Amino acid sequence: MKAAFESIKLGLQEAIEHAEGHPGPGTRIHRPRPATRNQPIT
Repeated sequence: MKAAFESIKLGLQEAIEHAEGHPGPGTRIHRPRPATRNQPIT
């Protein structure tokens, strides 16, 4: 049960950091590529 609480605690800490604008360690930020005319959707 302790592992579950530790996981929840870690998730909450990451959520707070994200809300404050600080991405957590190992966070991936996926940015879309700029759209161009006549480019097929992949």
